[in-house]
Amino acid sequence: MSNKGKKRPIDKTVESAYSQWGKTFTLIKKTKVKTWQGVFLIAFLAGSVSALIWGTALNIQTISEAEGETAILSLDPATQDVSTGETFDLDIILNTNDNDVVAVRAIVNYDTSNFNLENWNTDNSVFSSNNTCVYNGKPCEIVSNDTVNGIIDITLSKPSGGVNTSSGVIATLTFRALQSVAADNITFNFTAGSYDDSDAILDGIGDDGEGTDILASVINSTITVDMPTCESFSYSDWGACQPGGTQTRTILTRSPENCVGGNPFTVQECVYVPPTCSSFTYNDWEECQPNSTRSRTVASSFPDGCIGGDPKLTESCNYTGVTTCASFTYNDWGECQPNNTRSRTVASRSPENCSGGNPILTEACVYALPACASFTYSDWGECRPDGTRIRTVISSSPASCDASGAITLEECEYAGEDGEEEEIAKEIEVSKPKLKISGKKKLSFPKSKKICSKSKKFSFKGTAEGIEDGIVQVWVDKKLKKEVDIKNNSWKVKVKVKKNKTYSFRFKYIDSNGNEVDKSGKYYVKVDSKKPKITDLSTFLVKRPGDKIWWKATDNDKVKYYKYYFNGKKKKTKKAAMVIPASTPRGIYTLQVRAYDKAGNKARKYVAVRVR
Repeated sequence: MSNKGKKRPIDKTVESAYSQWGKTFTLIKKTKVKTWQGVFLIAFLAGSVSALIWGTALNIQTISEAEGETAILSLDPATQDVSTGETFDLDIILNTNDNDVVAVRAIVNYDTSNFNLENWNTDNSVFSSNNTCVYNGKPCEIVSNDTVNGIIDITLSKPSGGVNTSSGVIATLTFRALQSVAADNITFNFTAGSYDDSDAILDGIGDDGEGTDILASVINSTITVDMPTCESFSYSDWGACQPGGTQTRTILTRSPENCVGGNPFTVQECVYVPPTCSSFTYNDWEECQPNSTRSRTVASSFPDGCIGGDPKLTESCNYTGVTTCASFTYNDWGECQPNNTRSRTVASRSPENCSGGNPILTEACVYALPACASFTYSDWGECRPDGTRIRTVISSSPASCDASGAITLEECEYAGEDGEEEEIAKEIEVSKPKLKISGKKKLSFPKSKKICSKSKKFSFKGTAEGIEDGIVQVWVDKKLKKEVDIKNNSWKVKVKVKKNKTYSFRFKYIDSNGNEVDKSGKYYVKVDSKKPKITDLSTFLVKRPGDKIWWKATDNDKVKYYKYYFNGKKKKTKKAAMVIPASTPRGIYTLQVRAYDKAGNKARKYVAVRVR
């Protein structure tokens, strides 16, 4: 349907403005103006006279169907992420695509439940520069703001010549975000071929006496409004202290309004004082005793975890005779005797004044000599070809003690006759020992001859071909720890240590004649059973895709590497940080971080991460 002869909305808007200005302006028909087909306005402002040209056809022109439209209106930025309550600006930008435009109309729609239009500003409009059409100190403009339906309608003009720009600012709109919204569009009122919408009017009037709208397209803006992070809280009173030594409180309000996250303080330590018991349930009464009383015990008390109170544990009864003892309490067992038995005595019997019964007063045991506390030794003997010397125990204390703790063998430097070192046979092939840590697979020593172990129990295993009926001596920190037989050309020994430190091990191979035929170099095992500790990592974080999460970890030695598990994926790294993948959807995820030291000790921590 043709729009010939109809008034264009931009013409009506301008015409309405003229009627509001009243006597200030005089309309002159276009037939009286030869230089440009339009409407002249004669303005009488502040006692001076200036001629202003409004570059649209107004009511005396008819609409022209726009062909080959090229101009573009856009809102900048096209996307924006803000928080609830925050203000933000959108620029209305005009691209004339190298055309001269003398009037523009921008109709912008917004959802009043999500946004409030705080202000608009045309001071920096591209229509301001060198514009002879001026009203009230500003370029000729008409602004209509419909705050009920969320529509702002801005019309600006500049006389013949107009504006020619690729990115000229028309106006700046200032909005306030009212509530959280995933994505809402602020849009132009524009439909290609539509009549009542945004316009861009080309300079000049065609041969048919009509103005030309060349607006081809618009670019709208999408706004995402996030809930702000909570900065402060108000709380209820602290609750009662619980048996675990903590008390809690609840959050009453958060600030700013509708915020999420933050670091509320809702749990604290306290000193728990158990309540006094107010009621009891009892076990059955025991038999009446010769003193004509009977007793019972408390089965449970109320409230849970209470102490004290006044339970009724005894009452009078009618005693009828002597009873057989049903139960006994005993003194501690005595020492195991050389006949491999030990004994104890009865401390009390139940019921009171009972007799008989079957108390257990003796039991079998394994008698062991007490360990010797001190020794008297002979002098050390000469150093032997195997590189050791011996001495004997002359006496020990106490008498008849276990002398296994005596030190009767030590290493020495053997020198042969004439002071020359005796050559020890090297034809025995001895392999490098292997170490097995409790619960782990066998390990070979690296070139550094040092292995870390988180267990204090481990064993060595090796081969010693050609040594029949021989033994392997295990020296720990230069002291003889154990001796183990060589069986079928192989040997194995278990070792248990007490402290976290580095131990040195050396193995000497002794033949059946007591001669040392070979010895190993020194091997080191560093025992470290202390776990690392993860620090500087909150239990709840709010992040965006692409953000980095940092943490720290400490150890008595040092942390070797980390593993983290996030959104179904795991990764091993030496860096104390991870990056949230850019493709991670919004939501709440669990991050698990593990720290490992060289000995294999590990620590773990769980973190809730909200990705927004």
